[in-house]
Amino acid sequence: MLEINLCVPEGKLRSLQASSIQLPGYLGEMGIGLNHAAFVSKLRHGIVASQGLGDETNLFFVARGICSVADNVVDVLAPYIEDPEHIDLDRAKASGSRARKRLEGVESGVDMMRAFRSLERAKLREKLVQLQKKVV
Repeated sequence: MLEINLCVPEGKLRSLQASSIQLPGYLGEMGIGLNHAAFVSKLRHGIVASQGLGDETNLFFVARGICSVADNVVDVLAPYIEDPEHIDLDRAKASGSRARKRLEGVESGVDMMRAFRSLERAKLREKLVQLQKKVV
């Protein structure tokens, strides 16, 4: 089994056991299974999915960060990590709407990269909530 530690600046958010985990690597999706080679990687905004014992799947939103893999331990360190139950879907949709307006040029003096990242996070949160409904 893999030991997965989800950590934020305040400390360890959650630990779980899994047979595999999918992570949003900086250059693309990464799949990690038992006895994976050790490495450290940057993460981008995305969805973390771990396959637990049997049919159990755990899903989380991660806001960039890094991960390290060694000796069947996966440590995920990010500014924040959210599980689907704590995501406010209405707030995510509103955030996405604001970001779209900024990207369409409705407002002047907009930091386009910031608006793009905000839209990306909103879409990922919405996707995570939809995926969680399918898993449960």
